[in-house]
Parts: sequence; structure tokens; C-alpha cells
Amino acid sequence: GPSGVDANLLQQIAALQAQLDTLRSAISVGSDGSLQVTAPAAREDSTAGDFTDTVGGNRTLAVSANDSVNVSGSSTTNVGGAVVVKAGNSIALQSGGSIVQLNADGSIIVQAAGNLLLEAGGTVTLKGTQVLTNP
Repeated sequence: GPSGVDANLLQQIAALQAQLDTLRSAISVGSDGSLQVTAPAAREDSTAGDFTDTVGGNRTLAVSANDSVNVSGSSTTNVGGAVVVKAGNSIALQSGGSIVQLNADGSIIVQAAGNLLLEAGGTVTLKGTQVLTNP
């Protein structure tokens, strides 16, 4: 290198340049201000405090394998319109030993760990080709 320049400093600059080149290949900013982040390997986001995501338009999330969300406290979802959950095999809601399961074949299973209370402000109608009260 040039005379009078510390060789260690030149190595540190080269290492920083390599890291910057890696970032440039992972983050691209379009002329319209759009941002794309590409992670060629595993990625982990970690925040020690609060984390807020705000989306001004539509949001799409595509997961090619499994998806898991774990919340240590409570979870709240507020939706101004309809909620649609689609599953190929079944959808199950579980709290303690009680489960409500909707199956792809059209059957619905309600399992109560204790008493089951059906309460409505109006009429409760059970309809079927056969209604069994104590099979």
C-alpha cells in the first residue's frame, strides 16, 4: 500500500468494504423509494423493546414451509371487515381441554372438558338428517 499507511487499517477498510458489498446485494432501493431486503440464508430480527409495523396499503405474507407465532401474554386482532381462515385439513380452536374443530369433510367437532352451554338471544336450531340427543 502507500507508504506511511498502516497495513492493519487497510485490512480493516477492505473488510468493511466487503461487508458493504454484501449489504448492497441484500438491500436494494428503487428509484420510486421502494425497498427490497433479500436474505440469502436464515434471518433473525430481534428487538429488545417494543416493535411496531405499520403498512399503508395491502400486506401479503407468504411462507413456504411452517409458520409459528408464540405470544407469552395476550393477543388481540381487530378486523374492520370479515375474517376468513382457510385450511386444507382442519381448523381447531383450543382453550384448556375444550376444542372446536372444523374438518375438511364438513364435520364440526365440539369437545368440552366440562359442561357445554349453548346460549343465544334468539332461537337455537339443530338441523340434520338425524339429530341424536344421547348416542
